[in-house]
Amino acid sequence: MTPNDLLTKLMDDVVYRPSEIKTTNEANLSVEELAIYMKFLSKQKSEIGSEFEKHVKKKNSRSVQGHNRGEKMRKGPQTQLRCCPVCNKVWEFDRSQGRELQHPNFPTLGLQRETCSKCKK
Repeated sequence: MTPNDLLTKLMDDVVYRPSEIKTTNEANLSVEELAIYMKFLSKQKSEIGSEFEKHVKKKNSRSVQGHNRGEKMRKGPQTQLRCCPVCNKVWEFDRSQGRELQHPNFPTLGLQRETCSKCKK
C-alpha cells in the first residue's frame, strides 16, 4: 500500500469506521502526511454529528465511568487494612489464608480503627 493510499484509508476509517482505526498504520505515514492526518482528525472530532465525534464521546464516557474493557471501577478501599488502637499495629483479615495478618511497621494514618483479635482476648 502506498503512503497516499494508506492516508486515504485512514481518513476513510475516521469518517466511516472509527472503531477500526489502528495506530500502527499511523506510524507508516510520512511527517507531512501525519500532519495532514492530525488536522483531519481534529476537524472530524470537532464536527458535531460526525461518526468520529460520536466514537470519541462514547470512548471517553466509558473511560470516565470506569467501564473500560468491561470493568467497573472499584469504590472504597482496595484492602481492608485496620489499625488496632490498643497495640497500634496495622492488621487485615486474609480470606485466602483464613487468618489475621499483622503489619507492625506499617503507617496508620487514615486507617479505620478496630481492635485486633490478639487484643480482644
